[in-house]
Amino acid sequence: MINNRKEEQIQQLYEQLIKSEQDKKRLELEIRKYTEYEKVWKSKEQELERQKKNEIEKQRNLEIALRKEEELHKKEIERRAEEDRIRESERMKEEQAHQYELQKLEEERIRQEEELKRQQEQIPNPNQSYSKSEIERKRLETEIKKYIEYEKKKNFTKKKLNDELKKIEFEKLNIKNSLINNNK
Repeated sequence: MINNRKEEQIQQLYEQLIKSEQDKKRLELEIRKYTEYEKVWKSKEQELERQKKNEIEKQRNLEIALRKEEELHKKEIERRAEEDRIRESERMKEEQAHQYELQKLEEERIRQEEELKRQQEQIPNPNQSYSKSEIERKRLETEIKKYIEYEKKKNFTKKKLNDELKKIEFEKLNIKNSLINNNK
């Protein structure tokens, strides 16, 4: 009986030993798994941190590029506005010169008409069809009319071309804005 009991105790101790060995192996395996999970987790954290830094850098670069693009756009608008002011100033000068020319031609026409009237008053001859001054006056009137028509056509064409230029510049500006918006 004592022998039997000792055998039972030995058997129990042996079973405990086997169980403790199994527990030890199970724990070692869990520790290895945990260590692997921890390594994977840390590498994922590092990867996420790198991605976050890259995104921040990309965002910063985009903001810098956008600011530069806005500055270029602003300078382009200022340059165009200056060109428009210069063109308008030149147009006004041309128009003043044109008005001055028309005024001079009109004064010349009036002076010749007065000269013709004076000559006709001095020589009243109804049989004579046209005097030289009358012919000259009519020739000048015709030239003035032709010049006025030419200037009207020229101004109309110039205005039309300026309108087309403004439309094209506006379309270019819209395209740039849409490209900037698409980059955002």
